[in-house]
Amino acid sequence: MVGRTVGVPRGGSRRLAVPVILALLAAVMASCSIDEAALGQAASTTTSGSTTTRPTTSTTDSATSLVEPADARALITPTGVIVPVLGVELPGYRVTAPCGDELLVSAGTPIAEADVVLDPGHGGEVETGAVGANGLIEKDLNLRLARRTALELKRRRYSVVLTRTGDYRVPLEVRGAIANRLDASVFVSIHHNAPAPPGSDRPGT
Repeated sequence: MVGRTVGVPRGGSRRLAVPVILALLAAVMASCSIDEAALGQAASTTTSGSTTTRPTTSTTDSATSLVEPADARALITPTGVIVPVLGVELPGYRVTAPCGDELLVSAGTPIAEADVVLDPGHGGEVETGAVGANGLIEKDLNLRLARRTALELKRRRYSVVLTRTGDYRVPLEVRGAIANRLDASVFVSIHHNAPAPPGSDRPGT
């Protein structure tokens, strides 16, 4: 998808190109500090040497404004978890939970569409991703970068949804389902490598 220009943002009048997203990601990465103080933001708690991030969401951006329950294609649950909606069964929603099971949820904030879906890779106790020499855990950095990129995109009037809002596992199928259900123009999965010195001259994951 790199280089593809997609339509008018639903929350504004500018055109959204994939290079814009990549440039924002690069800019946010350059501004991110990896020291412990920066990682210990208000949205996280530190337990036994690892960082566990609580879900945080905003229900005031254009992705969640004035959406009728019948138009819901994804849902922000009361705990802040984003789930794809399979169908509306008023007064609730049939959704796919992060574990992959189908559930009936009776409350939440409906979402009908999104310009951009950001996918912070990994999450949960087992799928931590790479761990740096300084103890920095990939799942935490992925989420932090996704949040900061989302803020920058929202400032430009694009509607943005994250597939993961805290430290929990989300299967690949559910991540993809969120983007597909919201008919996102751009889907970006965020990951970081942690090569051991002296490094490699070939790309890796």
